[in-house]
Amino acid sequence: MVVQLSLTFISSLSYLCLFAFIRRYDLHRFLFLDKLVGKSDWVWEGYMDQLNHSFYLLSIFVMSCFIREVACKV
Repeated sequence: MVVQLSLTFISSLSYLCLFAFIRRYDLHRFLFLDKLVGKSDWVWEGYMDQLNHSFYLLSIFVMSCFIREVACKV
């Protein structure tokens, strides 16, 4: 059980580090979307909206799996 808790803690810590990195350096710089600045603003905003929505859904999925995993192990 101690091993499982430590693995769960490390995985949640890595998720938080990735989240902090994306917040700190901004998502469009992290994915090199700043190269789209010369393109249409409409295209750039569409990409950003879609990526933000995708990361939101991913975070909901990851957190629900994390909560379920902790509840089953504890």
